[in-house]
Amino acid sequence: MDNYTLFRQQIAEAAKVFPELKVSVRDGIEFLSGTFRVIDDEGKEWNSFQIEIKFNRAFPYCFPELKEVGGKIPPIADWHINESATCCITIPLLEVTSCRNGITVLQFIQNHVKPYLFNQAHRIEKGYYAQQEFAHGVYGILEYYQNYSMQRI
Repeated sequence: MDNYTLFRQQIAEAAKVFPELKVSVRDGIEFLSGTFRVIDDEGKEWNSFQIEIKFNRAFPYCFPELKEVGGKIPPIADWHINESATCCITIPLLEVTSCRNGITVLQFIQNHVKPYLFNQAHRIEKGYYAQQEFAHGVYGILEYYQNYSMQRI
């Protein structure tokens, strides 16, 4: 089975688990789109975001592409949005380790999209991120390695 076929199967499964997300088609390419509600463990809804999850050629050994398309997250690096308008979810090394054995769309949503959007919702409401954040780009990679090396001492 090719990677795109696998992705298509998995977005159909994800749409069953997250009914506010639907399989959409644009230019003959299927992707997942809709509303993602950010709800914490106590049931508080922090915000909701209009998102699209699109195929990435390296999937499942790389994250699918995530875009916030509702305009709630400023499209700038300081808010962890790449120049391509995709969400910068984590540093490349952590993405590689998360996907080293392959990742499913459901794992991606539950383990990466949900925390990323929670952090964004928290920043919108409170003015700062709730969870650890690294700077965007090369500086974030350097911060990660600095933190990692300090933990090993």
